[in-house]
Amino acid sequence: MVDIAKSWQLQETYVDSFITQSYRFWKLSTNYLFFNV
Repeated sequence: MVDIAKSWQLQETYVDSFITQSYRFWKLSTNYLFFNV
């Protein structure tokens, strides 16, 4: 039971970091496109 909770927490952290990275990439891309129109 503890292993399941631990793996779920690990997965949650991975997903959270993935979303953060995607948001940063999107923000950079938007700024790049905006300044290079």
